[in-house]
Amino acid sequence: MGKNKKLLRFKDYGLYIFSLCFLFLLVGCKQEAASQAVTVPVAKPSYEKRLADYVDKLPLEEKVGQMMFVGIPGTEYDATAKKLVEECHAGGVIHFDRNLSEGAQVQALNSALQAGAKSTGAKIPLFISVDQEGGQVARMRDTLLVAPSAASLGAQGQPAVVREWAVKTAQNLKSYGFNTNFAPVADLGLTAQRSYGNTPAEVIPMVEAAMDGYRAERLMCSIKHFPGIGKMQVDPHYDTSAINVDKAELESNDMLPFLTMVNKKIPASYMIMVSHPVYPAFDQEPASVSKVLLTDVLRTEWQYNGIIITDDMAMGGLTSVYSQKEMGVKAVAAGEDMLLSCSSDPTMSYTIYNSVLEAVRQGKLSEAKINASVVRILAAKEAIGIWHLDTDSGIK
Repeated sequence: MGKNKKLLRFKDYGLYIFSLCFLFLLVGCKQEAASQAVTVPVAKPSYEKRLADYVDKLPLEEKVGQMMFVGIPGTEYDATAKKLVEECHAGGVIHFDRNLSEGAQVQALNSALQAGAKSTGAKIPLFISVDQEGGQVARMRDTLLVAPSAASLGAQGQPAVVREWAVKTAQNLKSYGFNTNFAPVADLGLTAQRSYGNTPAEVIPMVEAAMDGYRAERLMCSIKHFPGIGKMQVDPHYDTSAINVDKAELESNDMLPFLTMVNKKIPASYMIMVSHPVYPAFDQEPASVSKVLLTDVLRTEWQYNGIIITDDMAMGGLTSVYSQKEMGVKAVAAGEDMLLSCSSDPTMSYTIYNSVLEAVRQGKLSEAKINASVVRILAAKEAIGIWHLDTDSGIK
């Protein structure tokens, strides 16, 4: 019996020790789990959410400024250029031969423009562009690389050659401080040898190859001129005109290169430029201010979420219909993200900028619409590497 009591006490003691060890182990596991739970990082909001939040907090003046793509008068960063960039907060600058004299001057001007943009407000860099299509449409021909015309490249039927020219053009432009080219032309049968061909089958592979070349070099490009101006009878530079073609014909031919690129390409890697003819099959408004074409077709039906930019708003195709005070507001209301004002006289750019700004303040344009455009603009600037949300916005 004594032995049994001792055995029971031993067993009780052993059970006590086992229970104590198990309790320590259980508490330790709970503490470890709790410790692990505390150190799990909180999920970072998505890029889209962070970008939208950043844009929402920008001053309205800077947001509207980002939507302006302006011309400047001369070859230097003078008082006029300074006002457009630093006071109107322009999002982009386009150069013509009036701005370009020789290589070193171009580099200095573009550097000064970017320094000005980064010295004020949100310090967002500029798109700096030319129309360097090649062939007859090229700037500073004695210095900048000039590719063969689209028509001559298209006749070769070799997309790889088109891509190679786009790569070389991008590299050349970037060496002078450009980051945007208003090319390639996606129109069918445009005059002055500006089109790769007369049919979608001829044009589509060449446009795609050119876009691939520009994207490989992180140079912003712009396919133009939606929804296709190859059938125009009057040059929109000089006057308004109607392209009287039925909807089915436009959709199966002229619009097809644009739709194909929208379905294939990353939206932030390119813009779509819209010209000023009227397309009665869709709307009685010039295309650049047509809600039907820009919002109903491009945004809603095609689901395009990149930048839509007007052709030059100083063209007769628009000025013959709307005043400078009206045109910018009409364009933004219709769905444009950027307003191209190429005139050497800054008055037009100031008028368009101030009119859009006032329309938002008066509730005629929603700030939400402005925000959506600026989100697209900054996403594109991030895509080509000139601005970065996480390092340039102050957001961590």
